[in-house]
Amino acid sequence: MADLETSRSQRQILAFLDYLSVRQGSSFYLTVPPFQRRRSAAIVDALRTAAHGNISIEVIDGL
Repeated sequence: MADLETSRSQRQILAFLDYLSVRQGSSFYLTVPPFQRRRSAAIVDALRTAAHGNISIEVIDGL
């Protein structure tokens, strides 16, 4: 989980959300270890801006 909280990972996610935001019907799937879905979803939600509103985001923990 610590990797997802690094500034490098957050920059990568943000850059990819920016990329997807200009493509109609885009989806972002993030797979995380079991029991980490809530925290991971909160991190992604904190990175989202209004421009990312059209992206479907799914955080999957395999459970």
